[in-house]
Amino acid sequence: MQFNIVLVFATFLAAIEACKCGGNIDATKACCRNVGGNPSDVDCPANQISERLSNFASCCNSLGSRSDCRCPVGCARNETDAAQSAAGLPLLTDAEVTSFVASYGHLDE
Repeated sequence: MQFNIVLVFATFLAAIEACKCGGNIDATKACCRNVGGNPSDVDCPANQISERLSNFASCCNSLGSRSDCRCPVGCARNETDAAQSAAGLPLLTDAEVTSFVASYGHLDE
């Protein structure tokens, strides 16, 4: 129950902000499109990518930038579980999810 409240709260916060890959507008637009968002001139509406914030942050990192949108470990857990299941692979351990989140510069609890 507590996890659901945190997830709802995180989704609500994401809905009222926009995401950027630091000051890199080209990376922001590319990563926004990559995760299914429709970028504006300088940012990506977080409400469009609220279920893929982890992937957005990872994309920013791969392009040498850092996302300003936070994704808690629970958010990354949902994304990695879905990706692993779709690929027919075992789910990641908690340590692996934490490592994944840390790999793109954000470690939220």
